Amino acid sequence: MFGSSMGYGKIASFYHKIFERLDINTQIRARIIFKELAIIEKEKSDKVLDIGCGDGIFPIELAKRGYSVVGVDLNVKSVNYAKYFSKRSEVKIDFLVGDACHLPFANESFDIILCSEVLEHIKDDEGAIREIERVLKQNGLLILTVPSDKASPYPGHVRCGYSLYEISSKLTKSGINIINKKIVSYPFRLKYKLSFLLFPLLYPFALILSFIKSKENGLIIIARKMKRLSENENRGRRQEIEVLNHENLYNLRKR
Repeated sequence: MFGSSMGYGKIASFYHKIFERLDINTQIRARIIFKELAIIEKEKSDKVLDIGCGDGIFPIELAKRGYSVVGVDLNVKSVNYAKYFSKRSEVKIDFLVGDACHLPFANESFDIILCSEVLEHIKDDEGAIREIERVLKQNGLLILTVPSDKASPYPGHVRCGYSLYEISSKLTKSGINIINKKIVSYPFRLKYKLSFLLFPLLYPFALILSFIKSKENGLIIIARKMKRLSENENRGRRQEIEVLNHENLYNLRKR
């Protein structure tokens, strides 16, 4: 990002505020995520985990809304900046360095898990999903965003994205039931440092593009962890859910 020294703190803090409020792709995701949380009316005492928290944009906003939040990211620099930004925002958040495939938490530790634009970076995405299921409480809420299979290749991604069928199957296999899904369109994506340099020039165009029907290149998934059943019951239930998910995907594509 801006280097390892906090001497860049003022510049980083300024850009963080600008990027947080004006980045089109982040705002599209944030608007839907917080709308879903409001609809579901989760308790503010609920404990939230943000996997792949980056610089802490979502955890800071969640903490401001009264949630108890933990953020985890594999990138040490990102975690350090997240701590810095949360301190400046005067909110208490636990930020940890950790691997999504080996989360450092006990079973069923969280009421809500947010995993935004992370799985496409992980080779063992099913391992990460199993970890999500493990640390999520029974009937807990998962908010997941990923690029769709219509997204363009992007540096750092091990796959372009997921079809609705593919991500639904992977979640169901791990005992997570999709309750809502949205296909979204992001205007374009830029590497972080490049976006910093070109942001003033590109933002007006991104704003216009966000209101124009474009390629549907993103998925936002709302899901719940299923109740644990016996092996036979679980197999039958997952088959039922797969049928329902496939019917929902078919209906969604027809819209």
